[in-house]
Amino acid sequence: MTATVFHIEIVRKFSFVDAVIRGEAEKPFLDFLNALEKRSKPISVPNTTIREDNGKVSLDKPKKPELDIDQLEFTRIDLLEPKRAFFNPTMPPHFSIPICRGCVYDCVTCRGSSYIYRTYLNRERPSFRSPEKICENLEKLSEQGVKTVFLFQDPRMAGSDYCERLVKSLRSASLSPTNISIELFEPVDKNYLKRLASIGIPLTLTISPESGVNEVRMLQGRRYSNRDLFKTMEALLGHRDSMRLVVFFMLGLASETEETAKETVRL
Repeated sequence: MTATVFHIEIVRKFSFVDAVIRGEAEKPFLDFLNALEKRSKPISVPNTTIREDNGKVSLDKPKKPELDIDQLEFTRIDLLEPKRAFFNPTMPPHFSIPICRGCVYDCVTCRGSSYIYRTYLNRERPSFRSPEKICENLEKLSEQGVKTVFLFQDPRMAGSDYCERLVKSLRSASLSPTNISIELFEPVDKNYLKRLASIGIPLTLTISPESGVNEVRMLQGRRYSNRDLFKTMEALLGHRDSMRLVVFFMLGLASETEETAKETVRL
C-alpha cells in the first residue's frame, strides 16, 4: 500500500528503484516480468510507474482488480528456501491467508478500508474467496507443518449464507490439530459463536475496539459501545473450552486526550 500511494516519489527519489507495481499486483507483476524478459523498452504494462532512461516518470493505466480471487494462491511456502528462515524459530510455524480482497468498513486508521481500496486499488466492492478454496489452503498449510493460521477479514461481511458455507467447510476439512484465528470487525451474537464452536477445532477470535472510550472509538469508525464489547465477552464464556478472545487497543488516536488514554488503560 505504501508503494501504491507514494509510487511517484519512490521512483524519483531512489535511483535503485526502476519501477513500482501499483495496486493488487499479482498479475501486473507477472506481466512486468514477462515484458522484462523480452527486454522491451520502455516496459509498458498496466499498474506500473516507471522511471525511463531520460529520468521521466511514466504511469501506465490501472488494471481492474481480479473479481475471482480463488485463482490466486497463498500457500506456496514450499517455494521458499530455506523455509526455516521464514518462520520465527521460537514459535510454532504460523501463516496468514485472506478471506477476501476489499472491505465494507471505513475505519479511519486502516489502510485496507473501503475508501482506500476504492481510491487507490480501483476495487469498488470486496471479492470473497470460496470457503472450499480457503479450506484447501488450510489443508495444504497443515501438510507443510503449519498448524496455526490467521484468517484475516471478517467473513460476516459476505452475509450469513457465506458464513454458513465457511463453517460447514471448516467442519468437514482435515485440519486437526490446527488452530485458526478469525477476525471480528464488530461484536458477535450467541448464534454466530455457536456456529463457530461447531467447527470443532480451537479458535482464536480477535477484535480491535482501538479505544476504551465510546466517543473516540466511534470517530475511528468502530461503531459499537463498551457495553456491546462486554456482551461479546460474556457470550464467549459459554465456549471457553473451544474459543478465546484477543482484544487490541491503540494509543495516539485522533481526538484522544490524556484522560481518554487513561480510560483505555483502565478498561
